[in-house]
Amino acid sequence: MASDGNHELLWFSKAKRSQREVLPCHLKPAAQMPSEQPHPFGSSAVFRTLNDLTSKFSSRHREICQSAGFGAFADSLPDIALDRNFSCWLISRVNTLSKSISTNKQTTLFFFDEDVSAIFGVPYRGKKVWDASLPKGADTIQLIRESIGALSDSEPASVAAERVLMSPPSVKTKEEEYRFLRAFIIYVMSTFVDSKRAGELEAENYFPALVRMGQVHKHNWAACVIEAVLTACRAAKLDEKKRMTPCPLAGAMLFLQIFYLDNMDYDKDSTPYRGLPRINIFNQKLISRLILADTIGLKGPAPARFFGAGKLRPVQDVAYKRQIGYAWSPNKLSGNIKEQTSCKRPRDALTVGWDPNMQANNSLPIVYVRSHLGTRTMTSESQFL
Repeated sequence: MASDGNHELLWFSKAKRSQREVLPCHLKPAAQMPSEQPHPFGSSAVFRTLNDLTSKFSSRHREICQSAGFGAFADSLPDIALDRNFSCWLISRVNTLSKSISTNKQTTLFFFDEDVSAIFGVPYRGKKVWDASLPKGADTIQLIRESIGALSDSEPASVAAERVLMSPPSVKTKEEEYRFLRAFIIYVMSTFVDSKRAGELEAENYFPALVRMGQVHKHNWAACVIEAVLTACRAAKLDEKKRMTPCPLAGAMLFLQIFYLDNMDYDKDSTPYRGLPRINIFNQKLISRLILADTIGLKGPAPARFFGAGKLRPVQDVAYKRQIGYAWSPNKLSGNIKEQTSCKRPRDALTVGWDPNMQANNSLPIVYVRSHLGTRTMTSESQFL
């Protein structure tokens, strides 16, 4: 049995496998989702419920959430009904191995932990929430569940957390403060790591980070969100292959939509480039307008929209850790690079991107070129055109 605790009974793997792929014998039925609580594709029920809960928070409750790095969720999320066509198209463009989104302009847009923090404001430095040094085991799960008042082993933690948030504790003592904060984080994370589809299991592998509540803000919660996004995309693609209706995680789709639309330039319809966290800028009206601006037209026998009309915004107009991959044909490269790469097929692509660390110390932007022969650094993008 693995020493890091991620492969013991009751835990999902470190990479957060899709709940459909976890054998029932590896998980007790304690986290079974009740069948009467499905959240179908495109539903904004989880956002609406969270907003109803946070509307009851006092200023002190919001300060506690802010100190832990979850203040953006306490300020309310946009009540968004996810666009199904756009969501399915966006999922199809996600590369879960390179953690990137491919656009229609032969470019690849990578996303990082820092980008999750830019959108939601959650911490992105420190140990990951499943780090081997954190306390793990069945007693850890039981401790967390008891602290938020789970009524039985069969009640999902998010349901118990929602019950706590419906009547927020007074937080006059540290014990009440920690109980409230645990419940809030569990409910927020459930919108990212659990699809709420009937018959699925709730993930609990971030529970070790909730034992020492004074250290919550020092953990890398953004990495947990990234893994949840990748898992949601893998599961949705698997559903498509099985001819099943995809049921992606609402929080994961919200991240992908905001990240993609915020990095695209739609002229006058573009989002303002100032203001963090970025979630505070978006609402249903803005997202609908940006999706319409990104729409190319109809494709296929049924009235299905096709997207990708936007172009990348300049790096100075985005609040993200920008790294882009460009697909170039060797025929478009200068003679020296073409000879060095010796690509035989005409569409063997190279990956070109900006190195922000090198750019900071140079007046000219630094471009690195990756091929099967290694990495080369040049001082101007014009050398590749």
